Amino acid sequence: MDNKKLIKKTPNLCIYPWIHLEANALGSIRPCCQNILTIKDASRDAGGFYWEELSLSDHNTTLEDAYTSPDMINLRRKFLNNERPDVCYKCWTNEKTGMRSLRQAQTQSGFFDIEKVDLSADPSFATNMQSVDLKLGTTCNLQCRICDIAASSKFRKETKTILKELGEVDGRVDEMNEALTHLQLKIHRSTWPNNEAFYDNLKIIFPNLKFMEFFGGEPFLIKKHFEVLKYAIEKGYSKNIVIKYNTNGTQYPKELVEDIFPHFKRVLISFSIDDVAERFEYQRYPAKWEQVKDNIQRFTELTNVNLGTEICITVSIFNILSLDELLGWVNTTNLDGIYFNILYDPQDLNIQSLDEHVKHTIIEKFKTISWNSLLSRRLDINSSSSDLNENIQTLINFMLEKHITIVTSGHQSFYGKAVNGPVQEVRNWRIQTFDKLRNENFVKTFPELAELIGYD
Repeated sequence: MDNKKLIKKTPNLCIYPWIHLEANALGSIRPCCQNILTIKDASRDAGGFYWEELSLSDHNTTLEDAYTSPDMINLRRKFLNNERPDVCYKCWTNEKTGMRSLRQAQTQSGFFDIEKVDLSADPSFATNMQSVDLKLGTTCNLQCRICDIAASSKFRKETKTILKELGEVDGRVDEMNEALTHLQLKIHRSTWPNNEAFYDNLKIIFPNLKFMEFFGGEPFLIKKHFEVLKYAIEKGYSKNIVIKYNTNGTQYPKELVEDIFPHFKRVLISFSIDDVAERFEYQRYPAKWEQVKDNIQRFTELTNVNLGTEICITVSIFNILSLDELLGWVNTTNLDGIYFNILYDPQDLNIQSLDEHVKHTIIEKFKTISWNSLLSRRLDINSSSSDLNENIQTLINFMLEKHITIVTSGHQSFYGKAVNGPVQEVRNWRIQTFDKLRNENFVKTFPELAELIGYD
């Protein structure tokens, strides 16, 4: 059976477990950015066998180790059986609400050479891999409200301050010291992108590689990866590779723009812009709105690169009421597209966590907005030519899908019990804590939202 017939026969199948891997800023490896499976493998000590997370931070693990692991083999088998793995719940949720999922986008795009893929459960890393998503450590110059130290080095000082105060106020010094030790471990793990062995293993897949996506931290500040791009140019691979950067917009990397980008098949730049003016600066602290606007304009005016640009809007409680203003600004630019990215975590900032009366008010406001009229030209929306009204409706559908009432610590565990409890208490704690540290004022910056959610 050829691959197209197999995909048609198994409509739940996702092509990504065969052609793609994601490495996060701390070195953990997943099938993709939407999948919650952190890949493990069997290890052995004096007590016998046990499962251990594969991490690039130990400088011995490679992407190939993850690709050939039992976890990945098992995931592929589930898809071949037309199952819907629980670890892929984000895609299933998006599809249920009418939003085009990553699974659908990549399996149906026609971009990847699917006919050449070995769709067995245990295929070859060297010949099958066509795509990588590399979050190149935590080096960053911003402390975004929706982020934390797991993705940005700029949170180190604030996080230490928070842990110290929590320990002193709540009498939990030992717990907070343990959290601080955990924090130091996270910082150490973020150095994996400097490991030469990682890049040597990555070079194995260059003959078949079609897509490379770079995040950070802030990827334009992490220059070690420039070397592997130069290798792709020297070997003649770059002409077949599309590279994409997800950037906060504060940087304009002259070396990349002038000496590296022109050699690649296509370069895509996705700017993380969630709002405008003072609301942008609050959410993407300490970025300056005017500087970011200037950098975006410089990119969109480039003529020496086969370039595509978009704004990536991470939809959270902070910007759900001002999406129309943000889209109005997009209409004044030369950007090529818009991508709506749904914030899942932190859960208390997820729009699903809003009270029902708040959701109702948001929906009523949306009904008064002529969304399609905000854009005077056709832009790609979520990597397709879809209608803006349709995308807004999928955001509403997502918001209404479920109601989070209790937030558990999850990836924010280094804050201990401070991030456990009723969602509004956790949200208020987060806003108050960072407002105090940064001398900012949520109520002043978001008066309509503050009143709506009952924050004072």
